[in-house]
Amino acid sequence: MDSVGFRTGSTNVMELLTGHASKVIEFPTKSHHAADERFVQQIRAELQAALREHRVVESQKNVLDAKHDYAVIAYDPASDLVTLHNPVGRGGFETWPDGGKGARTDEGFFTLTTTQWINYFLYMRFEVGGRPS
Repeated sequence: MDSVGFRTGSTNVMELLTGHASKVIEFPTKSHHAADERFVQQIRAELQAALREHRVVESQKNVLDAKHDYAVIAYDPASDLVTLHNPVGRGGFETWPDGGKGARTDEGFFTLTTTQWINYFLYMRFEVGGRPS
């Protein structure tokens, strides 16, 4: 998705690749609205529904050097952890806007709480329609 977006200038590469409409929900850093409990619950519900229905979900980190999209792979409601995949980072750490760091696997996967995800990323984009069979 990164490569196509960079070359076409499109911020909505997901629709170009899947042929399905998508919806974006801006997080507080981008929208400048507070992330109250109602908003956090909405994000949890939208994320769970999209992943349960096998729809693509992606997000972009809120740092100057991260001009690429991250795939949102899983959500565990019991632990409130979101699993993401960095398509260009392997091993090491993800760096957060507040200066913190989170461990990344050798394959580029890492987890955050839903609240951290909402605070460290700019938005959540997900397919609205179902995936083809």
